[in-house]
Amino acid sequence: MAALYIAGTGAFAAEIKEYAREAGHDVVALIEWLDPARVGSRIHDVPVIALGPPPDEGARFVIASGGDLDEVAGEFGALGWRGAELMHPGAHVAASATVATGAVIGPGVVVGAETAVGGHSRLARGALVGHHTRIGSAVSVNPGANIAGNCVIGDGAFVGMGAVVTPGVNVGERGIVAAGALVLRDVAPGERVQGVPAAPYES
Repeated sequence: MAALYIAGTGAFAAEIKEYAREAGHDVVALIEWLDPARVGSRIHDVPVIALGPPPDEGARFVIASGGDLDEVAGEFGALGWRGAELMHPGAHVAASATVATGAVIGPGVVVGAETAVGGHSRLARGALVGHHTRIGSAVSVNPGANIAGNCVIGDGAFVGMGAVVTPGVNVGERGIVAAGALVLRDVAPGERVQGVPAAPYES
């Protein structure tokens, strides 16, 4: 497999590193672009390098930082980086499903038939995604979340740990579904919902 670089040096990078190695990737380095003091050190037993152009044609990256995944992907893409497809061997992805570059599929994840997972999205351990569902780009689906069939999860959306999105529901771009929520109706772009059943939350 191609040499793999991990964008980020925080605690989640340790987990992504293990996913990658268990999937047979050669993890070359972590990339740090926010804290120059970390560059040149070793974190999670991996060398840390500064963000710059990819060192060779075969270099690929995945994102292990928090925040806006689309923004990070854009910053790397502007320098010529290309995303990898990181799929843990303990995941089950239907043969008819598609997974875009940069996506991370964790252990215990199930992706159903005819489902599409967008670029730089993350399906964390134990997440379930039903058939004919579209996961947009830069979406975070957290551990144990269950997204049913025929749903659309818009670009940049966030689905919290253990949340349930029922069949045919759409979550709009940058919508936020809180941990443990039961979503029975569409979530508008940028809307945050929580509770059982889920309702809009105003901070």
